Amino acid sequence: MNMSNQITSMLGGANSRNLRRRAAISVGAVTSLVVLVFGVASWMLVASSLRSATDNDLRSVVSAIQATEGDFGADRFRPDGERLDDFNELPDDGDRPPVPFVGFMDDAGEPVFGQLPTTEQAIEVATGQRDEVFEDVESDGRLIRTLTTRVDNDAATGALRVGVDVTNIVDGLRRARTGTALAGLVAGLTAAAIAWLLAGRLIAPVTAVAAAADHLRRHQDLPDRLAGEGDDELGQLVRSFNALLDDLRGSRDQQRRLVADASHELRTPLTSLRVKTEFIQSSPELPTEERQRLLDGAVADLAALGELVSELVELAAEGATPERALLVDLGELVETAVEQFRVTSGRTVDVSTTVGMVETRPRQATRALTNLLVNADKYSPQDQPIFVTQDGPRIAVRDRGPGIPTVERDRIFDRFYRGRSHQSIEGSGLGLAIVESMATTNGGTTWVADTPDGEPGVVVGFSVGPSPNQ
Repeated sequence: MNMSNQITSMLGGANSRNLRRRAAISVGAVTSLVVLVFGVASWMLVASSLRSATDNDLRSVVSAIQATEGDFGADRFRPDGERLDDFNELPDDGDRPPVPFVGFMDDAGEPVFGQLPTTEQAIEVATGQRDEVFEDVESDGRLIRTLTTRVDNDAATGALRVGVDVTNIVDGLRRARTGTALAGLVAGLTAAAIAWLLAGRLIAPVTAVAAAADHLRRHQDLPDRLAGEGDDELGQLVRSFNALLDDLRGSRDQQRRLVADASHELRTPLTSLRVKTEFIQSSPELPTEERQRLLDGAVADLAALGELVSELVELAAEGATPERALLVDLGELVETAVEQFRVTSGRTVDVSTTVGMVETRPRQATRALTNLLVNADKYSPQDQPIFVTQDGPRIAVRDRGPGIPTVERDRIFDRFYRGRSHQSIEGSGLGLAIVESMATTNGGTTWVADTPDGEPGVVVGFSVGPSPNQ
């Protein structure tokens, strides 16, 4: 079935089974990304804050040292030459910044004291090429954050260097960075696991619909209606699919009934035709008049058979190549169809139409009206006119025949149905069924009513679609 293949393709076929996996992977990846982004941003903010705090401490130390009186000789510092010993400008030792490394370079870039590694940028400061520079230098496997600033006064000329050990801080930041990565991974895996569990329940309707469509495609067998109809999008999907199954089931039942009814209806003219032709073949001495009567009957059977086959083909093909709906003047369409019927039938037809555009399929509307006219022609006396009324999208045909009993009116649009009172009148029983099919295709309806004036006959009508507001 082409429709089942389209359904399976629309739902993704086998790929729909991977929807749960894709949802879990997507949620896990997004969660990991979010955690990593926020983690990295936080890490960078903390690292920047710690570096800024360290640099501020170094500036405070430089300011404190420069505020003291005297030169920058080694005697101003402890014997190891590594820690500041005298802060004359500071009120007490408690206010001294914890800066363990201090050094001084003369204006030639040579170290006077201190064990901080000499760098090119520090030499540039000492020689007056730069005012100051912050650097990260390594000493004995430790990372030292340094500030080198220019000194140029009566007591000394060169560069003052102060530093602090930031090895533990950097190691802590590295551990935090690693922890952030691990946290992102764990969060992603956790989110993926949760998404996997939730997606299993959320996409259960999609999985069920995909499985049912695949079953339909593989086995050409309609599955049972699916459970899970609801008001959300997935529930609506299940409801729509169940409605589609109902339509397919109804279409298949109609197809089976059509085949069964068609085989029954075709058997009658075929049997009659076979009996006549075999009788003629087996009776070479048959009188001419009797032979002609049988031949005329065979021709009539062939005509009935041709009409039945033609209508069966038209009814079966209806909707296979759908006509596009157009905005047409339905009154003009009715006038044209009635005029053609007048020419072919020789009947008198009175027409009443209204002006207005209607959206419908013109070929189908013409065919439905012609069927009603042919039907009315069969049941109306030859000396009585047929009446056609068009009002908006509604078209009604009134005849002067014997009418239709009320108990039979609900079935006159069924395929091959012919009322008991009309069995003697030739016909396939498909004309009104085609009218019903075409009206339904155009979003319209069919009806049967008594004549408004109480005269003999019946009114049979159909609608072809809504009229636009004008």
